[in-house]
Amino acid sequence: MRLQHRKTLPRGVVRKPAIHGDRRDGDFKKDLLARSDALKQVIDQADHVAAIQAELDLHGLVYEHANNRILLNSWTGLRGHLQLYWAARTGPLCPNGTAMTTIYGLPSATV
Repeated sequence: MRLQHRKTLPRGVVRKPAIHGDRRDGDFKKDLLARSDALKQVIDQADHVAAIQAELDLHGLVYEHANNRILLNSWTGLRGHLQLYWAARTGPLCPNGTAMTTIYGLPSATV
């Protein structure tokens, strides 16, 4: 495999990445809606532990559908750290079914 030398672009000009089309198919949309519904359901039930799991599942969907082993492995490693962080930092869920406030850096009565 021969490497090609890239031409130097003029100052201030940015090379746009090649876009290979939208890879989000019907399965992705179906999974996204299912995981979103699952998250809303556990938030409504005020199940703190399940809400963290469902939130991570929702965000992991993109990595699972990327068909890229490196991205998926990176997410798997990051997921464990996020789960620990959220478990330590979040307070109870909002009773009206909104997202956990401390995750998004909003004030919370429990902090």
